[in-house]
Amino acid sequence: MTSTIIRFLILCFLLQIPISQSAFCQADEVIISGEQRTIKKENPVVRWTAYKSDDKTFRYDFLENLEHINLHTANPETGTWNHHQHIFYFKGVMFAVWDSHIRDENAAGQHARMRRSSDEGKTWSPMEVLFPPSAKNVPAADPYPKTRFQSFNGIAMVDDVLYAVTDVAEWTAAGAKKIRPRIKIGQMCRSVSPDGTLGKIFWLLPEAPEPVPGFPAYPAGDPVLVGKIKNYFKQPGNEIQLSFGVGHPDSDDDHHLGEPVPSYQLKDGTWVRLYRDGGYKDAKTFREQEASKARRNYASFSFDDGKTWT
Repeated sequence: MTSTIIRFLILCFLLQIPISQSAFCQADEVIISGEQRTIKKENPVVRWTAYKSDDKTFRYDFLENLEHINLHTANPETGTWNHHQHIFYFKGVMFAVWDSHIRDENAAGQHARMRRSSDEGKTWSPMEVLFPPSAKNVPAADPYPKTRFQSFNGIAMVDDVLYAVTDVAEWTAAGAKKIRPRIKIGQMCRSVSPDGTLGKIFWLLPEAPEPVPGFPAYPAGDPVLVGKIKNYFKQPGNEIQLSFGVGHPDSDDDHHLGEPVPSYQLKDGTWVRLYRDGGYKDAKTFREQEASKARRNYASFSFDDGKTWT
């Protein structure tokens, strides 16, 4: 098990998944009135290790004697833009998944690819497509009318079965950049077996959306199974990563927040969820929005197992 954890860290490093250490503290105020007992929780103070010293030469400490494994080398044939990486472990098999596009971020045809390892990362299966493209894979600047693309959301474990989930969206116009709003189509899902068998693709929706002409149509999933998968993502620690098209809370200094990571639990039971800063919530232009970004993460806390959040 130790070697498995070490290999997870190695893969996180290779795929550029940020790993930060932080220290938290909080104060409790216990109030007893008759049979009632309430605990007033104050927001933990977060101290990032990057600020533990004023030394301008500070750097993070990385593990030494690492074994480096190259899982993918980008090229024009397979796609030069690769991101949204995820790593997960299920029944003795390690899965590495990422989104790929011919050239650009979040452009038409972006879709998920995968590799598997059954020997704790020593050897890996050939790269395979996890979710086929939902539209033609073309650069963002090309005048292609259907800009449907995918963003891999992560996995759900339901009834001892592993399910992979990807978000499907499109821009409001051909060649649209991120400054224009995206239209959320829905989420596609399929089972992934340790032996590499992939289940049929289905939508986590009551009704299946119409596909882009020339691309496969997939049915709506069984309502009972869809409900179980959605309930899985509602549990603390299981939340959707890169949950686009979903309303997130604004920060206490009026910044719009987005792209949260799944929450994690501190030793005292407090749940923590980190959000990406999207800039001032009332920004009128893309330039104003970018200029207002603090370039930092925001944290929200839950003291009641995810029922409510600060």
